[in-house]
Amino acid sequence: MRRLSFVIAIVGLFVLSLFLNFEGKEVESLDNLRINEKVIVGGNVVEERNIYFGTKLFILDNGIEIVCECSESFLDREVRIEGLAEEYEGRKQIRALKVYFLPQLKKNKIYNLAYSFF
Repeated sequence: MRRLSFVIAIVGLFVLSLFLNFEGKEVESLDNLRINEKVIVGGNVVEERNIYFGTKLFILDNGIEIVCECSESFLDREVRIEGLAEEYEGRKQIRALKVYFLPQLKKNKIYNLAYSFF
């Protein structure tokens, strides 16, 4: 009986770990999202505001609002954000869980070509 309950407990923990690590779905707009749905959005940060100490509001070029508890500035940077959909005062927002920013590339094509070989 103990072995059976041990096996069931291990299988249950495995199933729970699968639910915790699922990838969010990539979206372009927040219109058809449910609250607390995990999503991935990307774009260029065109506006950045401090809401209160340690929390910022980013607005992407596609109009999506991101709430992030971070101290860094991502203004004019290309970002990819994994987060949860929320609603605040009737507007949908994304609460950022992870923020990835893409490095700025040089605009000189010769530099990019040379950089890609090394």
